[in-house]
Amino acid sequence: MASHSSTELSAFDVMISEHPLTAANLDIVGALATTLTPPMTKLSRQPCEGAQSSKQKAKLQQKYYADTKLRAVEYAVGNKEADTVWPPIRDAAGNLTEQYEVDYIMDQHGSGADAQFLVKWPGTPEDQATWEPANHLTGCHSFAHAVAPFQKLADLASSATSSGLLKILTSLGTESYHDRIQTGLLGKALRATVEELEEQAGDLEGYHFVFVGSKDADLRVWQETEALFQKYQPSAIIHLAAKVGGLYENMRNNESFLRENVLINTNVVRAALEARVPRAIFCLSTCAYPETVPKLPLVEDLAPSHPSNEGYAAAKRLLEQQVRFSRQQLQEGNPGHSFVWICVLPCNLYGPHDNFEVNTAHVLPALVHKTEIAKRNATPLIVRGKGAALRQFLFSDDAARLLLLLLVKRHIPETHTLLNMCPDLEDSEISIGDLALIIKRCAQFDGPIEFDDTAPEGVLRKPADNSKLRTVVGSEFLFTPLEEGIQKTVDWFRENSAVART
Repeated sequence: MASHSSTELSAFDVMISEHPLTAANLDIVGALATTLTPPMTKLSRQPCEGAQSSKQKAKLQQKYYADTKLRAVEYAVGNKEADTVWPPIRDAAGNLTEQYEVDYIMDQHGSGADAQFLVKWPGTPEDQATWEPANHLTGCHSFAHAVAPFQKLADLASSATSSGLLKILTSLGTESYHDRIQTGLLGKALRATVEELEEQAGDLEGYHFVFVGSKDADLRVWQETEALFQKYQPSAIIHLAAKVGGLYENMRNNESFLRENVLINTNVVRAALEARVPRAIFCLSTCAYPETVPKLPLVEDLAPSHPSNEGYAAAKRLLEQQVRFSRQQLQEGNPGHSFVWICVLPCNLYGPHDNFEVNTAHVLPALVHKTEIAKRNATPLIVRGKGAALRQFLFSDDAARLLLLLLVKRHIPETHTLLNMCPDLEDSEISIGDLALIIKRCAQFDGPIEFDDTAPEGVLRKPADNSKLRTVVGSEFLFTPLEEGIQKTVDWFRENSAVART
């Protein structure tokens, strides 16, 4: 790369923005020192040698900043970077320069006039991308073309009011109940969110979503998974497919939850590895965390997952390792290329299109259905357990918007590739008893609530902190309030009870 450094600036130019008053040349000062007494010679040489060293150091620092930031350096007192972008946006006549091109946008901080964009330049690797303020890029046609699809997705994903070709292969979550294979809750929400975006903004230039389910391939079978990846050749994947179920379904089928999820995850990660997919999001679960915090000394039963869903949790813990090892292998085998593979751990998801079967569903949709039954039959609402267990809940539309936000962010540090996906911890935990009261209110059910305290209720608490997620997606993201999300879920179930999974 050609040097863009400003040269021939003395150390004094850099430090105090003017030449030294004592002499025009540091070499003259150094030469005069020989006529002085030895102690004075030593004292006079020290600042001269220091100044000469600072001069060379300043030049090297200028070149470093110029080359890494692609800027034409013109230093002023206190400046670390120049104000002029390299190459210049406009020529002397004020016209845009032809060589100023943008490949694509990797990330964005801020908005409006304060926005800064992480720009990938043509012909340079992603690790040489530079942060550029919005006013440096205004009027640049290649920037406008590159940022449009990024902002379309990012704006929708950040909005709380919204209910080169990147081919995104999305393996929809599949749930097996009574030999029926259904599209999962989060997959439905993601598809609906993308369709809403396309309706609002027109064609998603630069993004092409392909949604696949069990009818397209049985991901438990390697040959079918391999054929699926060869057919679509994705440049990104969102892996949601899993065998899932509620507390009691997991307790009855721990072995099959472990076996089938390990098969699905192993095949998907292997296919993504062999296809060298640059960007991937894998869905885990907060149930993968141990029931108790590890402590010393080591004992034989240290830090297992809760036995109620240990099989499913073990498969998800293994998936994180599969993703991490595969990402490391890709990065080491393909220097100069970036592979952004991340895992998200959502808390309890809920929303329209969920499974509402009272014996196999998760707690919230099961309670929604049981409340409707109790209201129709004028009987008490029976809640399994004492109602004391505390949980966090994430509305499916929020989860879909978060996935889109993570998808468009190409710049995610290695330390943030495992992210809890849940609302802010403060005030987000709610007891099952209080949850039943909210559902009762949203469903306008006037009958009593009774607790079956002989039934197990799983781990008492498993709160998850989302500070790393906030670092990546920003503080502007707004989560749907729990009661608002429950009201939407209750209304959807009531209007679609004939076709809902019950």
